Formats: sequence, structure tokens, C-alpha cells
Amino acid sequence: MSDELNDALAETLSNLNETIERMEKIVKQLEAGETDWGESIRLLGEANDLALSSSKRLEQAVNDVIYGSPPEGAAEPASESEADREG
Repeated sequence: MSDELNDALAETLSNLNETIERMEKIVKQLEAGETDWGESIRLLGEANDLALSSSKRLEQAVNDVIYGSPPEGAAEPASESEADREG
């Protein structure tokens, strides 16, 4: 595995750990029952956003390990619909 990929994976894991810590704080705040409805909704929204972004980062890291990441500056492959329109 390349050093670049190792660095990217380490950063992803660090970000995931930070996200988990933030989500644990949110759960504790909600369990304490000291937030009003508006704040509870905001916290739930934040937790949802954190979960979605973490899932995407983790999925990308797994794909990078399995399939290798594209070189920097490389164009993303066109989707089938884009390829069909071009051809």
C-alpha cells in the first residue's frame, strides 16, 4: 500500500474517531433530557449529517483500498448515461 493511501486512511480513521466522539456527546445531551425540542431536533440533524458523511468517507476509504484510488487530477470515469450521450 502506498504512503499516500496510508496517510489518507489514517486521516479517515482520525476523522471517524472525532465523529464518534461528537456523536457520543450528542447522545449524552439527549439522554440527559436537558435540551428543549428545538435543540434536540438540531442535535439529531447534526448526528444524522455526521453519520452520512462518515459513511461516505468510510465507503471511499474501502474502495480506495480495494480498487486503488485514481491519481490526483485524473478525470472521473463517465457514467453510462454520459458515455451514451457522448458516443
